Parts: sequence; C-alpha cells; structure tokens
Amino acid sequence: MIPAAKPPSSCKQILAINPNAASDHYQIWVDAVGVTDVYCDMDTDGGGWTVLYANPGANTTLSFTSADAANELSASPLSNDAYNLPQAVKAALSTVPSETLVRQSPSVWIRVDHSPVDAAFGALAN
Repeated sequence: MIPAAKPPSSCKQILAINPNAASDHYQIWVDAVGVTDVYCDMDTDGGGWTVLYANPGANTTLSFTSADAANELSASPLSNDAYNLPQAVKAALSTVPSETLVRQSPSVWIRVDHSPVDAAFGALAN
C-alpha cells in the first residue's frame, strides 16, 4: 500500500502550488497536531494566510484562547462568520516562524513579523 502524501504545511504553500487557489477551507499538516482543517485567506495582501480566529461581535462567540473549535466547513471568517481554531492548533502554528496578519475588515489590517501568541500561550494548550 502506498502511503498518502502529507498535505501542504501552510496556506502560503497551497497558494504557491496553485496560484489560482480561492479563499476557502483546506487541509494542512501541522507538526504536533497532524492533518488540520483551516480556512485560508488567499486574497488579502497577496494571500496565503491561515485564519486562526474571526469574531462577528456576538456575545456567544468563543474567545481567542478557547480550546474549542468553531470552524465549520460552511463558515466564512472573511464574511464575518464566527471562526476559531482550537488553542492547541494555534499553539502549534505559533512555533513556526512566520508573519502574522491581523485583519479588522477587508481594507483594514496590520502585518507583523511574529506569531500572534508566545510560549506562555502554548503552555496553556498543554
């Protein structure tokens, strides 16, 4: 039996493989977690961004630090749907050197050259 190939390790890698990839749900490989369903923003600032969290402003929305997922395949965080990757996944993604995009709206965002969480956040996931 031929083992299945691992999926790409990031949304940026998916976009590099397919420059026409649309913003949507994809599977990526996250070390220490395995195959993970994520939402990729393939449009903002050149695309290739992995969405960690989106909050539509409702009181019932999970917090960024929540261990629970809110990433149904029908959710579109770029359309203001609630979206949350579990804390353990965010912690695993934060160990990879990357840039971070904090997106407030389609036209308002901040780009930084480090993870949105630190080692203490990762310790919470354990």
